[in-house]
Amino acid sequence: AERGDLKRVAELIPAGAVDATDSAGHTALTLAASRSHAEVVAALLRAGANPNRRHRSGDSALGMAVDA
Repeated sequence: AERGDLKRVAELIPAGAVDATDSAGHTALTLAASRSHAEVVAALLRAGANPNRRHRSGDSALGMAVDA
């Protein structure tokens, strides 16, 4: 998600971990949104990623997209 690799994200979606976080508290959605990867963001949202889930800093994916 961070690199905008839609194919890789599509492979991982069936694993059911769309809202999993990394060690810094980022979800795939917050990473993709913060780097303006619109296609990846759309795929994650279609797969049920929570757009309101907050990163440790308190930012949501929407807030990160606006700041990108």
